[in-house]
Amino acid sequence: MEAAHGRAALDILGAQDIDLVLLDLLMPVMDGFAVLEAMKSDERLRHIPVIIQSLVDDDDSIQRALGLGAYDYFVRAADSGAFRRELAIKCRNAVSAYGSFKAARQELARRTQAEQRLAVSRRRRQMTDLFEGLLIQRVTYQHFLSQLRLLGCEPVYPLYCCLME
Repeated sequence: MEAAHGRAALDILGAQDIDLVLLDLLMPVMDGFAVLEAMKSDERLRHIPVIIQSLVDDDDSIQRALGLGAYDYFVRAADSGAFRRELAIKCRNAVSAYGSFKAARQELARRTQAEQRLAVSRRRRQMTDLFEGLLIQRVTYQHFLSQLRLLGCEPVYPLYCCLME
């Protein structure tokens, strides 16, 4: 996808799932620095790798772009063959790194969900054991209530049990 200016690029990024941004610094409406700042301040866009490819060849611009979070920076040269090779290598590396990042984030989410399910299962088992203990009179009513509170359960209505001997 291609955008005519920086604002259009942000519109595309907001509407599409993009894995890599090739960004020029010299654009109308919104320059590359402003686009990069906007991307890095947006939680959904901040991890997308941005490669700056520009005719701007001064150290301050390069340092500023990298400081704002650009993944890489290279100066476009007149030799189109070298430019294409360098672009292909940088893009491959950036997309690979971003793919690894997304896979790690998905794995972390999967593990977090599994840990949450395990915690719920353990809590249910503890509560079942507690109720069973109350029913067979292995646990006193006061102990039952205190254990419920330790499990994070606060009875809204008092639970009265009449246990006949």
